[in-house]
Amino acid sequence: MNDTLRTIVRELAERLRTAGIPSAGLEAQLLAAFALGVSREDLLRRYDDAVSYEAGMRIGALVERRLRGEPMAYIRGIKEFWSMELSVDPRVMIPRPETEILVERCVRHARSRLRRGRILAADVGTGSGAVACALVRELPEASVVAIDISADALAVARRNVEFLGFSHRIRLVRGDLLSPLRRGLLLDIMAANLPYVPTGGLRVLPEGIRDYEPSVALDGGADGLEVVRRLLYDAQAYLGPGGLIALEVEDTQVEEVEAMIEAKAMASDGGVDVDMAGFKRVVWAEKQRQT
Repeated sequence: MNDTLRTIVRELAERLRTAGIPSAGLEAQLLAAFALGVSREDLLRRYDDAVSYEAGMRIGALVERRLRGEPMAYIRGIKEFWSMELSVDPRVMIPRPETEILVERCVRHARSRLRRGRILAADVGTGSGAVACALVRELPEASVVAIDISADALAVARRNVEFLGFSHRIRLVRGDLLSPLRRGLLLDIMAANLPYVPTGGLRVLPEGIRDYEPSVALDGGADGLEVVRRLLYDAQAYLGPGGLIALEVEDTQVEEVEAMIEAKAMASDGGVDVDMAGFKRVVWAEKQRQT
């Protein structure tokens, strides 16, 4: 007699738990549901159903991938961000909950500080397109230029933009930082989640990040801020009066990034936002308005 789903999921959850994987029970359920092509809710309703040999093998194969350290988001091919299901694969970084702090800052600025009806934003280093999609979802008056140096990343972003129905409001362009933008274009919002891991720190990242996520999206050079530094060199020329620049960085890099912005004498207002864990996460500055 074949085992039931309940039995198989329980056994697989124990294997994941023994391997030190958090939320092992939930992950076992999600992997089983994905292997069977059903929702987690449907899986639980069918818990006492017998599982065929073939279905058991499919579930087991996914669990083996997880035990080798592959992130759940890559195994299932989806990750939730800003209440949207985004397509992800190893061509892009997996969107993190902390990056929602970046979106929140941009949305807050648009609603409280921008008085014009139309908003033009740039998502620099768009990756999966997560930030760009969240901005247009939250701000009906906004259009976004989503830039990435990786053609592979843009292919994933395009899939998300088209699936969510944002193709008419998000323009995907390939290039290094702000280089694709024409001179004279002035942005209301510039959001950037750029590589900020020091090159020497890549080898000590958790294996799920180090071994699976694209290094081009992680490697920030010798001190982790080489890409951020290059963006700030040109940023002022592309921000309109009262425009916002918001950068996601590591907690330990905040003071140096603030100093870079101050050295440019570009800001009339600025600050730092913290994530749910209390770590400094987003450095932001508003460009001086014309008098």
